[in-house]
Order: sequence, then structure tokens, then C-alpha cells
Amino acid sequence: METMTKGRVYVTVNNQDIPTVISYYSTENKRMKSIDLTHEHYGISPHTHEGYIHDEGGTHRPDAKEQKMVERVLKLWYNRHSK
Repeated sequence: METMTKGRVYVTVNNQDIPTVISYYSTENKRMKSIDLTHEHYGISPHTHEGYIHDEGGTHRPDAKEQKMVERVLKLWYNRHSK
């Protein structure tokens, strides 16, 4: 079990204080997909990995809803940490 909150979205931050991954969790508390923000995969950055295992459901460009989440996360993070 990775999370106790159903349907939650988490952001992983690296040791340089940069958001690196946005992880989506299901109502069964398991990771459904993740959006990698800091590196390329198949020439795509950012990119979405579908499924619990890194690439079991495929890798693709973030769709419109995912891209909106990327923009929201980065805006909130940098507004908070640029002061």
C-alpha cells in the first residue's frame, strides 16, 4: 500500500528542490500513472507513463488534462519557492 488517501495526486521533489514526478493514485490506493517532468523518454519531455510499473501501459505526451496539472504544479511550486 503506497498511500492512504484514495484518488490522490502526489509530486516527488529531488534533492535539488525541483519537482520531478507527478504521481496519480487510484481509489484502490495504487499508482495508476506518473508524469516525468525532468527527463526525456522516447524524445518526449514531459511524458506520461501509464500503469503501476514504469512503462507497462505505454508512454505518451501528457494529454490536455495532464498538461494542465503539470502547469498547475509548476506554477504553485515556483510561486511558493521563489520568495
